[in-house]
Amino acid sequence: LRNGEGKKLKPANLEPLEGEGGRVLCFWGAAQWSRTQLLGELARGHWGLCKASVAELISPPQERRAGLVGRLVYSPETDMTEDFMRQGARQMQRERDLHERAGDAAAEAEAEAEEA
Repeated sequence: LRNGEGKKLKPANLEPLEGEGGRVLCFWGAAQWSRTQLLGELARGHWGLCKASVAELISPPQERRAGLVGRLVYSPETDMTEDFMRQGARQMQRERDLHERAGDAAAEAEAEAEEA
């Protein structure tokens, strides 16, 4: 459903989103980790966690990540965090800072233009 709810639905209760027949998304796969292997992957920063909903599944593919990005969670930096992950995190923070400064500068210029 558009609002993200969708547990134990009967076909009669489904609402087609695309045309008369709608579209079916099927996900099938299997992956196995031992508990310690998965925890190690998380601790090294190779995996993160995110709670998704039906809303992300029915969104166009190019919009899905934007809907999830605020909910992505990664392990804090530890001794197990790999160097390339640390470097990536620092680089992303620099990009965020530059983007924020550019936005602040644009807002200041706009305010000055309005005052003139």
